[in-house]
Amino acid sequence: MAIDQFDEHFTFNDRALGLEFSDKRHLREYFVKVRELFPDTAIEVVSTFESGYSAFAEWKVTATRPTSYGSVKLRLPISLSGASIARIQRGRIRYWSDYYDEKTSMRLTLASFFVEWIEY
Repeated sequence: MAIDQFDEHFTFNDRALGLEFSDKRHLREYFVKVRELFPDTAIEVVSTFESGYSAFAEWKVTATRPTSYGSVKLRLPISLSGASIARIQRGRIRYWSDYYDEKTSMRLTLASFFVEWIEY
């Protein structure tokens, strides 16, 4: 699982949603909730670059957001581009930050599950 690649002392930021985690339990629950809300998410890595202890990735995400209007169930398409920056030390992720447009992502609902966890 991706969580196992993180160091014991790490910071994970979802810049679009204003979320920051440094606790593996919270990060695990965040990843689980992402999969629950957007089960068909596909990520395509467009480009990568490494320099020293830092890695950069440009990516594109496609998914659908389940929603309903009355009794009609719909799946709204999502397509967005973004970038991630990570700092790796001793083979473990110490810092990870995702950047993308929150409005395009339709992930604001996701943030509402974690507002009380925001670590300052």
